[in-house]
Amino acid sequence: ITQLSCRNGETKIFLYQNAQVCVKKIPELVQRYGARLRFKSAEQPHFVLKMKKEEMQNILKCEKIVIKDIKGLLEDKKSTIMDKVEK
Repeated sequence: ITQLSCRNGETKIFLYQNAQVCVKKIPELVQRYGARLRFKSAEQPHFVLKMKKEEMQNILKCEKIVIKDIKGLLEDKKSTIMDKVEK
């Protein structure tokens, strides 16, 4: 993770462009969070987390939980995010 950006109840979690993650696990992670989490495979890949109203009081705690889940993508280093985007 290279950067966090929080604005208007949304947190963008930017990833290192050449991070070695198991890209097959990304859809599973997004599905686990439902409509609250999206993955953008842009020039700088990132996740977008929408906070629930009640979570706004504990933004850092919520971000920490999601970041821990994102770190779980590093367990199986099969390919980089950009490899997936280029295919």
